[in-house]
Amino acid sequence: MGDFRELDSWRQARTVVCALLTMSSALSQAAEHAGYAHGLHSVSIGLLDNMARGYEGDRKSFLRARLGINRLEELIRQGQARGLLKVSESIPLRRELRFVRLALEDRS
Repeated sequence: MGDFRELDSWRQARTVVCALLTMSSALSQAAEHAGYAHGLHSVSIGLLDNMARGYEGDRKSFLRARLGINRLEELIRQGQARGLLKVSESIPLRRELRFVRLALEDRS
């Protein structure tokens, strides 16, 4: 296999993570949302890290990446429920995460 950065699933995950990091950056300005923003940030970065390790041969990292996707989906739902994320923002992100999940399941 070549560089994992060339894989569609990595690119999809990176697109989602970049969008979530932009959202978390905007949310972290308000003190009452700082914890939520930190969660989005740390889980997003962890997802990319675990995917990279998985593509480089650490099979357990794919499991951790799938768990990260579950956590991100939950954070997105919480953000919607709290009025922090618009449905129009969250639906495409969740769709992209489903694509990434399927790609990871094929690798496990």
